[in-house]
Amino acid sequence: MQLRKWRIGVLLLLASGLATAFATASLPLRAQSPAQDSDDDDEKVTPMLTVGVNLQANGAALVSSYVVTQDHAAANLKPVLESALHCSLTDSPMRGVAYGYYGNCTLPASTHGLLRDYRFDTAPLRAFAQEQKLELLQVSVTLPEAEIRETTPGVKSFTSSGRMPSQSVSKYLASLRVFSWRTDAAIPDSIGIRIGYDSATVQRRAMLLLAALLLPIFLALWLRRRALSAQVADKSAVWFSYIRYQQWMLNGSLVAWWASCETAKVTPFTEFLLQNSAPQYRWLASLASALLTWVPPVIVWVVCVVISHPVQEKLRGLQWTRKDLALQAVYSLSSALLPLLLAVKGIGLLASGSARTAVLLFFAAFAVKLIARFQLQKLMGMQPQALTTGELRDTAFAMANRLGVKLQQIFVIPAGKGQMANAFARSGNTIAFTDYLLQRMSRREVDYILGHELSHLRLKHLQKLGWAYMASIGAGVFLFTSFRSFIPESPFVRYGLLFAISTLGPYFWSRRFEFAADAGAVEATGDAEAAISSLFKLASLNMHPLNWSKWGEKWLTHPSTLRRAEAIARKAAIPLERLPEIAQRAVEADAHYTIPASAIAGNKILSTTKKTGNAIQALVAMLGAIILTPTAFALLVKYMHFGGSVQRLIYVAGFAAALAAYLAICNFLPARKLRGLASQLKAKAQTEGVQVDAWNGVMVGLAPGPVPRTYEGHPQWDLGFLFFRSDRICYWGEETHFALRRDQVISIKLGPSTPNLLGLHRVYIAWRDLERSTCGVLSLGCATPDTMLALRAHTRDLLARLVQWHTTVSSAKPLPAPLDSLFAPQFGSVTGISPLTVAKREKIVKQMYLFGLLAAAVAVVAGLPFHLLQTILQLQDLRGTQTFSLGAGWYVVAVSLSVIFIQYIPYFRYKEVPVLQADLGKPTSQMGRISETTQAVQARETVKA
Repeated sequence: MQLRKWRIGVLLLLASGLATAFATASLPLRAQSPAQDSDDDDEKVTPMLTVGVNLQANGAALVSSYVVTQDHAAANLKPVLESALHCSLTDSPMRGVAYGYYGNCTLPASTHGLLRDYRFDTAPLRAFAQEQKLELLQVSVTLPEAEIRETTPGVKSFTSSGRMPSQSVSKYLASLRVFSWRTDAAIPDSIGIRIGYDSATVQRRAMLLLAALLLPIFLALWLRRRALSAQVADKSAVWFSYIRYQQWMLNGSLVAWWASCETAKVTPFTEFLLQNSAPQYRWLASLASALLTWVPPVIVWVVCVVISHPVQEKLRGLQWTRKDLALQAVYSLSSALLPLLLAVKGIGLLASGSARTAVLLFFAAFAVKLIARFQLQKLMGMQPQALTTGELRDTAFAMANRLGVKLQQIFVIPAGKGQMANAFARSGNTIAFTDYLLQRMSRREVDYILGHELSHLRLKHLQKLGWAYMASIGAGVFLFTSFRSFIPESPFVRYGLLFAISTLGPYFWSRRFEFAADAGAVEATGDAEAAISSLFKLASLNMHPLNWSKWGEKWLTHPSTLRRAEAIARKAAIPLERLPEIAQRAVEADAHYTIPASAIAGNKILSTTKKTGNAIQALVAMLGAIILTPTAFALLVKYMHFGGSVQRLIYVAGFAAALAAYLAICNFLPARKLRGLASQLKAKAQTEGVQVDAWNGVMVGLAPGPVPRTYEGHPQWDLGFLFFRSDRICYWGEETHFALRRDQVISIKLGPSTPNLLGLHRVYIAWRDLERSTCGVLSLGCATPDTMLALRAHTRDLLARLVQWHTTVSSAKPLPAPLDSLFAPQFGSVTGISPLTVAKREKIVKQMYLFGLLAAAVAVVAGLPFHLLQTILQLQDLRGTQTFSLGAGWYVVAVSLSVIFIQYIPYFRYKEVPVLQADLGKPTSQMGRISETTQAVQARETVKA
């Protein structure tokens, strides 16, 4: 509050200086002879009394006054000002000089509806000026923003000549009123001020706002009636036109509402009302203004979407309920508009110096976007599931290798009630297909779509499109700042131009990228007919027309299907006359890619959604331990005022505590997650006929391959149960089931898990099946609900039990169903990430940069200072007796980054060497295999990464 008063006091001084310059410029100048010239210090100063009043909408006034004389004599101005303003002044802490005064008070006012009248008496000011033999009396008044701002006597507000000033300067000059009189001339007895709003004007503006809200609803009802009553055979044309016009209308409703709010001056009017009715809650005006700006158009948006329900049900055949549509609209807007609002507000606060509140708003924006997006996916049933095995996965990675794309993952998204056939290139070099598309498109058509999305990744279209959006926004800002004088003042024109600039440019580049991706896909597959067929089939499945006008296309992200098909045909030398023929027939309509059961939503307990949620919770817990722990120690130092040596000791203890907290999270958090998974997996196995407890099953994590890999952020590809039988071991999990006989196991060895600070291990098993001519290596890790350190011991026990089973000769006994139907593993290719990829320099630097920013943001919220320059200058005092301060904010950042760097040390030491190898060579005798396994275990009980 004091800072705000200080700033306003500075503005009052500037206003007074401006008034002084204005008044002095109006006085006659006196000619001087050379003999009369003197230095600037000896030049005569015009004695004057200057009074500045900054009036707020609630009647509060900040008052500043000073006397300018040749000898700068002191003067008691407070009684004079209280007599003139009719209020009791409270002194301000900002007292500059003895001949000035700064204070504040609440001016008495008479209210007439939405108008407030104030009166200043000039007689006390004039009497004081004459008593002090002052020649000038100047009064400057800064008025609050309102429709009516009148003074008696009337004066003109300041205007800037020459270069157009900034908006804030123009706003300030428009609110400034300056009165200047000579004390020996006639001076009005009082200054009257009227501020407020005319009731008739307020009613007209309210009607404008009401029309901006109701018009989209009436248009939505009219569009619905037209769509439902259209008598055309091609429903796709009606559906596409309806959806397109509805989207334009919804976007237009936002633009129209914001322009109407600016035209009706909603923000100053709201501040005027609330500052009068609730002056003690200054934040309430900003909150109400933000709510009025965003909430009404959001409600209208939701209502219009609900109105479209009959059209979506009749034309598109969708099964959404009205409640589903309303929630979809709410979550969509919450994930897009609300974070944008919070971020923009945060940037404004950051620019004004309110760093702590700005950081909190940034955190809120991120949290709202994350939660809203998750709820939207959950509502629509479109939570992606990783496709880690299968023919489509193998085809995708093979094509990615040919194109030079470092593909990370393939996802399958359930289309749910939306019945959307689509594919997406996503950030992180991943691709997603909807199951609706895979179930209805042939393999050749899916291959084209796969090549299309891989071409987007290869050509970096996602990044380029992001830059296009940023450039368009920058162009809009440049246009409205540099050429503001050439743009009409109407908010409707300005908002319309801004919307057009921010969409037309990116949409243009998006269409160009689609043509480029089409060409890249045809080049990758060499199957132009499948490409054309897939485009026509996509249009049919999604009820899109084959062609639309060029003007309508400018407002869409994709070119028309017909234009894309013609471009492909011309490049492949296919006659355009054949396009209808290709469109009419499906390419191998009965040959589809099979979606593995593990990639179908609802079939897995440890699904991609579950893994992602666990990873996010683990990340939040670890970051909390790494960042909040040193923050707590820094706050302890800040508020307890310890000596220098004690401070250093506490800082060192904070680093140790942060590292210990991180290790504790790594050790204990997974146990809580495994506890819930164990009971669910047991129940699922029970429904499949597997008696886990009765057959003494051991819960383990499975990963294929001779080296450790990360699968969706986890070291386990699958979770299941291992059963020890007389002549074989059986595994029953969600991804796979298999059995290995004793004679099929080549060797067993303890090897490394993914790099970690707790020294976890895995048991590697090399096997071969001569009957099916297959072999391989898999690894197992104990996954019973326990701490990670306990699991390390359990894994050693698992190794000993496997070795004992392998070295013990026993006759085969009957197996219960369904274990009796299991054979050797058949994993195929499985998507996993190597620790070497995780430990790449650019990834580590990027991650540490982001986490450093996060640590700095938390330190700012905690009120910890950043004294970089002071820290450098005080380095010389390390061995001295003076208190050494690193700057607590930098301490939090340094500790957090140090702990994060420590967790990467095992990755730096990691060498990717296969623990075991398997081949189809001549099998050894039973005693030979027993001896080989026993010697391997005795020789290397622990293998370092």
